[in-house]
Amino acid sequence: MRHDTRHDTTSKEFDRQRTRTRRRRRRSDAVCGATSGRTQDATITSQQPRTICVSRFCTTTVRAQAKKAEPQTQQEIIAHFNDLREDVRLIGGKIGDLSDETEEYKRVSETLRKVDPKRKAYRLIGEVLVERSVQEILPAVTKNYEQMNAMLQQLKQLQQNKMDELAAFQKKHKITMKS
Repeated sequence: MRHDTRHDTTSKEFDRQRTRTRRRRRRSDAVCGATSGRTQDATITSQQPRTICVSRFCTTTVRAQAKKAEPQTQQEIIAHFNDLREDVRLIGGKIGDLSDETEEYKRVSETLRKVDPKRKAYRLIGEVLVERSVQEILPAVTKNYEQMNAMLQQLKQLQQNKMDELAAFQKKHKITMKS
């Protein structure tokens, strides 16, 4: 029997690995000059008469390098701009996933409140199905709902901060979007 190692990593580690893989592919596409068929380009208009266009999916610098110092070259500026856009997009995806899960917890909590507290209820913890009474499970479900709702609000605030940072960066470096 073959052991599948994909399930040994946590969800966060899996997301990081997937993000790294996507970035490596984009870097190799940028080096090769390949385009992904997307139509939206980022353009920087500087004081010089020339304009540089780069596909919005090409990333040439590592995020850590972009945070150490202010980007100097136009390629670094575009890469940093694309990284910021990617962050906003990823946070938006996490918000969508978490809001769906939060709504599910809310529905379960509302349903359990209407049921007799002594009634049997089943809860899936990890991969184990646990039998308890409603009065034992309801506090845990309610607590999880509240924690998820708080996390959702934090993610929305983080997304707004990133969007503000992106807008300021775009204005500072005079970046315009082409369709």
